[in-house]
Amino acid sequence: MSKLILGSLYENLNQAVTSIKEYQPGSSLIIPGPIWLFQLWLLATFRTKLAVFLPTNFTEAYENRSTEGIGLAMLRQGNGSSQELFSIAYKALLGYDVFSPSLAPFAIRVRGPAWFRKEFPATSIEDEAETNAIWEAYPTPMFLSSRTTTRDPYGIYAYQPNHVARQFGLVQPKPNSLYKCLDNLRQPLIHLTPMFLCMKT
Repeated sequence: MSKLILGSLYENLNQAVTSIKEYQPGSSLIIPGPIWLFQLWLLATFRTKLAVFLPTNFTEAYENRSTEGIGLAMLRQGNGSSQELFSIAYKALLGYDVFSPSLAPFAIRVRGPAWFRKEFPATSIEDEAETNAIWEAYPTPMFLSSRTTTRDPYGIYAYQPNHVARQFGLVQPKPNSLYKCLDNLRQPLIHLTPMFLCMKT
């Protein structure tokens, strides 16, 4: 389910960019999807820039949070509108000339399930095989589904956490297409998954 939600977010943000480019004054701009997840990411990455605060009645719950996501949802963003807050975060991102630790909010993993909190690379021989298997699967891209629309001839729905691997303290290659060439787009769907597996090697 988590992969479907994250894949949906990527797709919705892509559609949002297109909608913003085509926006006409006086028309409605509706951005669907799990945008709340994007808002949590903005809070995790640009918390100091957004001047958020924690209500006093959430202090105990925040200290005992089981995951960072729960804690981020407790933060409040003052009286600024969503547009103003996004603008602040966007300008902050443009202000980074080099990749800094603040852009990798999940590199230090002190909360979450046990496997998520284990050190990687593993520091013990007993945990090495399991830890390597988990983190190999965690950032591996996956084809989820395909679609056809009236505007575009074809589209794919993919889970591509490898594009944000640096936020977890991992090596991140330059983003590229899941397809090697245009001929791959013409292959039947049954051949897509093996093709993606080949691209991992």
